[in-house]
Amino acid sequence: MDAFLQSAHDLANVLMPTVILVVLVFIMVLLYRMIKLFKTLDETVKRSHKTIDLVDTSLKKIQAPLDSAVKISQTVDRVHEAGITAFKQSKDYLSRNSKAIKDKLSNTFKKKNKESIPIPSGDDIIKGE
Repeated sequence: MDAFLQSAHDLANVLMPTVILVVLVFIMVLLYRMIKLFKTLDETVKRSHKTIDLVDTSLKKIQAPLDSAVKISQTVDRVHEAGITAFKQSKDYLSRNSKAIKDKLSNTFKKKNKESIPIPSGDDIIKGE
């Protein structure tokens, strides 16, 4: 057993520097790739700032037409409300004064009918006039 442990100790002493070298190479490759990733990330962030600035500029340009659309929409809403109010007021007025309006229209049409339709005489009917 002592011989086995002694040979394992000797093998570990020979292999340990090789294993440490492989681990160091792996760590160096990992650090290189991380540095490369951070540089790429920095460039991407710089480009994204430019894109955000362009979007901000575009939004500022589009804000004026949007404000106009909002004003037009508000105007249409006011006209709609005024139409509803006028219709309700007209309906209320007509319902309150319906008898007076009916009498006035009846009298007007009766007068027109009496004045505008002459009663034909027999001679006119025979002549075809």
